[in-house]
Amino acid sequence: PIWVPIKVPAWKEIQVPAWKKYSKPIWVPIKVPAWKEIQVPDWKKIWVPELVKQWVPGPKHLGKDDHGWEYKAHDIWRKKVVWKAHWKKIWRTEKKQIWVESKKLEWKEEWKQIWVPSKKQIWVESKKLAWKEDWKQIWVPKKKQIWVESKKLAWKEAWKQVWVPSKKQIWVDDKKLEWKEDWKEIQVPAWKKIWVPAWKKIWKPVWISEWFPIPEHKPHHEGWDRKDNLQQAQPQPQPQQQWDRSWQQAAQQQQQQFAEQQRWRRQDSSPLVAFPQQPVQQPVQQAVQQPTEYLQPPAA
Repeated sequence: PIWVPIKVPAWKEIQVPAWKKYSKPIWVPIKVPAWKEIQVPDWKKIWVPELVKQWVPGPKHLGKDDHGWEYKAHDIWRKKVVWKAHWKKIWRTEKKQIWVESKKLEWKEEWKQIWVPSKKQIWVESKKLAWKEDWKQIWVPKKKQIWVESKKLAWKEAWKQVWVPSKKQIWVDDKKLEWKEDWKEIQVPAWKKIWVPAWKKIWKPVWISEWFPIPEHKPHHEGWDRKDNLQQAQPQPQPQQQWDRSWQQAAQQQQQQFAEQQRWRRQDSSPLVAFPQQPVQQPVQQAVQQPTEYLQPPAA
């Protein structure tokens, strides 16, 4: 067989130009109505308080002074609050219709060029198989006797060294758990005497000022006392000095009682747990230095 070149018809796809109609969206500017807030002037009636003078006829009692003199006023003027109407300009909010620019989507028809696939007949090269007679040399198989080398399997005794598993005693490192006595420090609850601040109600003497009526009253028209009359007057004993002496005696007695109480408290107090006690003499000394804090007011 041989190949003979020939030409055969075939179809080829090609692109052909064409026009297509399509719709394209476009934005068209439009105006739409809207409301806008504006300020419009307006007048509002308000009431404003004003003070005016008003004439009051007749007498009016004004009162007495420290010496007993009476005072009267005739035909006085007084202030009176009057409400007067005023007009105030205000701005009122109203709505006004306006046109606002906007846009609207519309469709527009247009033509565009496209390429349409089509078929065209062409001639392509090909080949055809044909038969042609010819002669060639070939080899024909035949049989011939020959001698070939081969091998035969036989058994032969021999010795071979092999490794057999066995056991051998060795010493390896290890660890053992034992109990060891040891001392551990722990916290034991105990009682300790401490000083806690507290509030105690006490009575403290203070100086106050009081007004006492004068037993001797002189008429108003006699006049004032002069300095020479004050120098001739004999000094009278003041009751304040007597009260100070009685107060000092009571304070000394109270201080002695408080010192005795503190001494008995120190003797009776004993620690509950055998801990080293710190000296706590400072609050006792403060209490002794200020005995007036625990004094009671004297009976009237």
